[in-house]
Amino acid sequence: MIDRQYNARASRPPSWATAATVLGLMAFLALGYWQLQRAEEKRSILADAERGREETLTALPAADLPEPLWRYRTVVLTGRYEAGRQILLDNMTQDGQVGYQVLTPFWPDGGGMVLVNRGWLAAEGPRGELPVLEIDETRRELVGQLNRLPRPGLRLGGNDPGAPGDPWPRRFLYPEHVTLAAAFGEPLADLQVQLAPDQPGGYSRRWEVVNMPPERHLGYAVQWFAFAAVLLVIYVWLGFFRGRKLER
Repeated sequence: MIDRQYNARASRPPSWATAATVLGLMAFLALGYWQLQRAEEKRSILADAERGREETLTALPAADLPEPLWRYRTVVLTGRYEAGRQILLDNMTQDGQVGYQVLTPFWPDGGGMVLVNRGWLAAEGPRGELPVLEIDETRRELVGQLNRLPRPGLRLGGNDPGAPGDPWPRRFLYPEHVTLAAAFGEPLADLQVQLAPDQPGGYSRRWEVVNMPPERHLGYAVQWFAFAAVLLVIYVWLGFFRGRKLER
C-alpha cells in the first residue's frame, strides 16, 4: 500500500513542469483568441470599406463628424490643386522599394484645403535629392476615397513643421494633423483623399484597406491553438512515461 502511494506521487510531473505548462497554455490560448479578435476586426473594417464605396459624397464631411461616418466613403470634388506646396510621406515601401506617398493640397470650390494622396513614387538618386512633383493647377473634378492620414504602429516623436521659409516639397514621416496644419499655416481638413486609380495626375496607387487579411489572422490563431495542444500532449505523455518507468 505504501509503495503504491509512493509510486503514484512519484509519477506525477514536478510542480515546476506543471506550472510552466499552465503558463504556456494560458499564453498560447490568449494569443490564439487575440488573433481571432483581430480577424473579426479586419472583417469589420473590410465590410465598412465595401459599404463606403457604395456611398458617394460631393463635399468634405464636417470637422465634427465621427470618423466611422465618413472613412472609406467615395468623394467627388471640384476645385484646383496647389502645386507649390506638396508633402512627401517618407519611408513608404512598395514591392520592397522605398519611396514616398505624395500629398498635394487641393482647394475644393467653396471649401478649405484638403490633402489629396496622389500615390506612391519611388525614391531615386541621393537621399537629399527630392523628386520633382508636377501637377496642373487648372480647375478639375477628382474622385477619391476618404481616409485618415497614415499612422505608425509606434510613434516615437513628433515632426517639426519647419520654418515658414523652408523650401517645398517637405518630407515628413507619419506627420500628425497639427504638424501639417502648422506647415501650411492655415486650416486643413483632418483627413486625406486617396486619389482613385483611374484618375489622372497621380502615381502608383494600390490602396490597401488592411495590411493583413482576416484569413492570415485565422491561420495564426490555428497555429497558437496547435502549440497549446502540443504542449498539453507532451505534458501528459511525459507524465505517463515517467509513471510507467517508475512502476518497473
